[in-house]
Amino acid sequence: HTLRLIVDTHAEGQWSDEAASSLADVSANICRWALDGRALLLASQQKAMLDEIESHEQLIGKLETSHRRKLADSHARAFEAEQELARMHLAMKRQSEEQRAAVQAHMSEMRKER
Repeated sequence: HTLRLIVDTHAEGQWSDEAASSLADVSANICRWALDGRALLLASQQKAMLDEIESHEQLIGKLETSHRRKLADSHARAFEAEQELARMHLAMKRQSEEQRAAVQAHMSEMRKER
């Protein structure tokens, strides 16, 4: 009805107040629909961005967990290596003391034989 009124009025070459008002209503509705459409598009884009952010946060969480696990494993291996090094040091020290004692015993034996 509104569009017909506008077309008829325009065809007659004159604008009535009712036609002008109807044109303003149509224009306002078109603007409202455009804004509603834009709002829906923006909401959809925002949802997609939030989903992507959430996905990235989950990936970051998994990477952090993996990194912590690898770091803990590295610390454990370093501790084991340190313990092994300490055992080797003690074994070498013990062996050195045993060799020194053996040499001293041998020297003492040689002195007695003279």
